[in-house]
Amino acid sequence: MMVSSHTRDKSKIVWPPLGQALAATAFFFSLTFVFVYGKTYDWFEDWRISLAAGVALVSAGTFILQHCFSRKRFIDPKAFTAPSVKMATVFFTLVMILNSSSALSSAFMGMAMKLDSVQTASMGNWQILGFFIAMVVNITLIKKGTHHRWVIVGGFTLITASSIYMYFLYQGMATYEMMILPTVLRGAGMWMIYAYCGCMGMNDLDAGKQLGSWVFIMLMFRAVLGPVGGSSLYSNAVYQRSQNHIERYAQDMDVSNSAAASSFQRTQMGMVMQGKSYVEATQMASMSAKGSVQLQATLVALKEISGWTIYGGIAVIIFALIFPYEGRRKRLLPDSAAP
Repeated sequence: MMVSSHTRDKSKIVWPPLGQALAATAFFFSLTFVFVYGKTYDWFEDWRISLAAGVALVSAGTFILQHCFSRKRFIDPKAFTAPSVKMATVFFTLVMILNSSSALSSAFMGMAMKLDSVQTASMGNWQILGFFIAMVVNITLIKKGTHHRWVIVGGFTLITASSIYMYFLYQGMATYEMMILPTVLRGAGMWMIYAYCGCMGMNDLDAGKQLGSWVFIMLMFRAVLGPVGGSSLYSNAVYQRSQNHIERYAQDMDVSNSAAASSFQRTQMGMVMQGKSYVEATQMASMSAKGSVQLQATLVALKEISGWTIYGGIAVIIFALIFPYEGRRKRLLPDSAAP
């Protein structure tokens, strides 16, 4: 990332101070580690999470002190007060949190559809089609001088539509082809807002002096705080709700449940007929019953969290409609303003 020199020609772009860059990098790296691996290592009960949190605090303090007492600053604090920056960072954070609902799709493809990691990753390639569609839509809307509001509302509407589609798709008979449409919709919605806000954030900034500051702010909210917070939120929600449903369903898996008992006996008998001992057959039947409960609990948890995402998407759409944008007809490209 580059910032402009305040001691040289205004058009001269130089690299930022190395010490401040290292402190900022250490802070975001440690913060990401805490959010991503906190659940895995039982949060602050584990020394690694405590160490990462300590590094985050120390590096953040170091960065602030360096920034206060250095003549050559890493970022321009005035950039944070620009109306276009405030608006862009708000929607950057919201779109990356909602877009983290892709974690639900990944869990569904791995658990219910039994797709391997290569097939799951290949589904993400369909987002490229969504990016292309978003690019065409954005260019068209900009050429027509459309207000910021409708571009942002359109992006969140596509992401919410993807969640609605997935809500009805979370069942055991889904196919790979059914996952394409929600992936394209989510990719298009995310890119409409991401690309538009990335350009719109510079509206009230000096490109010669504050370009580097805007890049830092954009990456901070778009690449660190938004996606890390969103992925942590969804992964923890899936884990907690799945465990809750597993405990509830497991209580019904006993001999008093005729369907569960019949399934257990069929599996057990099948294993015995294949030459397994009675003990091995019982163990495998128990594992099969456990897998069935886990699958059912996961599907219910995914549908439940997807419903929360739909409500969240609707709330964000309403928020985008009433957000106090700067200027009723202010355009992204000033040169395209109508005479």
